[in-house]
Amino acid sequence: MTANPANPFYAAVGAGDALVEKVRTTDPSQLKAPKLKAPSVKAPQLDVKEIPAHLKALPEQLRELQEQAQSFATDSLEHLTSAYNDFAKRGETVVDDVRKLDVVAEVRDAVSKLPGVARPDAAAPATEKPAEEKSAADKATKAAPAEKPAPKATATKPAAAKSTAKKSTAKKTTAKKATKKPE
Repeated sequence: MTANPANPFYAAVGAGDALVEKVRTTDPSQLKAPKLKAPSVKAPQLDVKEIPAHLKALPEQLRELQEQAQSFATDSLEHLTSAYNDFAKRGETVVDDVRKLDVVAEVRDAVSKLPGVARPDAAAPATEKPAEEKSAADKATKAAPAEKPAPKATATKPAAAKSTAKKSTAKKTTAKKATKKPE
């Protein structure tokens, strides 16, 4: 499958669809939780004389474990990649199918079958206009705004303009009279 930025979304939708299908097709009696047992662990029974032989074999056992882990990781990656691609294809199909459906009509039908829900064919309150009439009336209102009545002429005195200049906080000093000194 080619790299598509929508693949994660499609994979999630596909996985969800697969899960829903699995739940719908599974017999409820099979949905019981499995009983788990705690594993029993036995302490190794080693003779002190055997320890050097076990230590010599340890590097070879570690190499084998590494090869097994590498093989498991590679197989798991291939399996997960395949499952991811399958889910992405399934999800893309589901999304395409949903886009083609008239979902609104299906939801209306499903809701109308629910007990206690007002039927769409029931009489609507007279105060509401159908959507087509509302939009036409709204357009006419928006196109020709209502004229406002002219304001009444009253004799009012205009407010005094305030100065925006900052007031000085410095003290005012008075000028002293110059006095002549006798010569």
